[in-house]
Amino acid sequence: MIRYPDALKIISDAAIGRLLQIESLPLEKCLGRVSAVDVISQCYVPAFDNSAMDGFAINCESKPSRAVVAGYIAAGENINHDPAIAGNQPVAVKIMTGAPVPEFYFNSVIKVEDVLIEGDTIIIPDNILNKTGVGDNIRRKGEDFKPGQIVVRAGTRLGAHHIMALASVGVAEVAVRQPPRVGVLSTGKEIVPHDVPELEPGMVRNSTAPFIMAALSEIGAEARYYGVVEDDPEQFKEIMFRMMDDGADIIITTGAVSMGDHDFVADSLRSIDATVLFHKCAIRPGKPILFALAPKRDDGGQAVVFSMPGNPVSTAVGLRFFLEPYIRSVLGCEDEVPTNAFLKNNVKKPDWLRAFYKARLAMKDGSVVVDILPGQASFMISPMLDSNAWVVLKEDCGEFPPGVLVEVAPLRSGLYD
Repeated sequence: MIRYPDALKIISDAAIGRLLQIESLPLEKCLGRVSAVDVISQCYVPAFDNSAMDGFAINCESKPSRAVVAGYIAAGENINHDPAIAGNQPVAVKIMTGAPVPEFYFNSVIKVEDVLIEGDTIIIPDNILNKTGVGDNIRRKGEDFKPGQIVVRAGTRLGAHHIMALASVGVAEVAVRQPPRVGVLSTGKEIVPHDVPELEPGMVRNSTAPFIMAALSEIGAEARYYGVVEDDPEQFKEIMFRMMDDGADIIITTGAVSMGDHDFVADSLRSIDATVLFHKCAIRPGKPILFALAPKRDDGGQAVVFSMPGNPVSTAVGLRFFLEPYIRSVLGCEDEVPTNAFLKNNVKKPDWLRAFYKARLAMKDGSVVVDILPGQASFMISPMLDSNAWVVLKEDCGEFPPGVLVEVAPLRSGLYD
């Protein structure tokens, strides 16, 4: 039986040389995709000094308690003459939010509500004037982005905020990784569709397949469900070949990987010349998990296979802590960085297993604390509805007292923003 860090190393090594292909997409179609290259700004944002407020542009260094309003600039307009002379009096320009601040004479903006207006003259109270400095209420050219600045790094999953930033610097297309193509297959003669209203004795509704398909959709994978194979190795092998022929990059199977009389997946994979890289990992839940390389296709492609136990929480752990690191690698994303929280309750586990427990993360007295929830059995889905995190308890300890720092991971995929 392999330890979890060793299993991750095997998964990481299997991803070498399997970076997904690059395609260029219009910016508006890039939500959820992963940038394949650093995207660098070619321009200044803002493109010019502009007002952050509706108000009056002045030269604050001249300390004008009164100023003649010698012009007006709205957003999208400019001033085409020099208004800096009005007899011997200081001058101001009425200016709207977003309007360009003239490059001559004016060096700050005072909010309209901070002045008194008398005809074509503004009066600036001393308390406002004395605290006004150069650059106040002015958005400087390039204050947000400058030419040569990295806007989005390679390996970034693009969220709406990335789209906004890229649009602001004029990006029309982005080079992104193609999404992984995933085939999903359930096994077990006891498995029936999730929408069956009445169960026959011994039957179980299929909750794992809808979960897997939803989770894959969340992280932007292209997933196809191939149904349920009853305890029939020949049918299993037939569908495996079909998924490979369909060009799957990743194949996920659930069930039939343990030690029962009908757990045929490992032997079936070997019989089609798949290379099983590990079978069984020292974790809880999900110990029987299997990772393999499928036979190479005629086009030279080769799928990897994640075969997970059929219990739903075991499947969730398999996706979150085995499949996701592989997908990160082939998309060119950085490894997930774990975080820590203070454990709220005492917990025991076998000291030779790494445990992934459903948990609730919260703030208490200024610290982040995590509560391991009741109902950790691998068949129990209901505690996940109250969970927002996984607690990851490492192999080197069998008991964790309250107050100790433990590793935590978000309940949902770390690839999802």
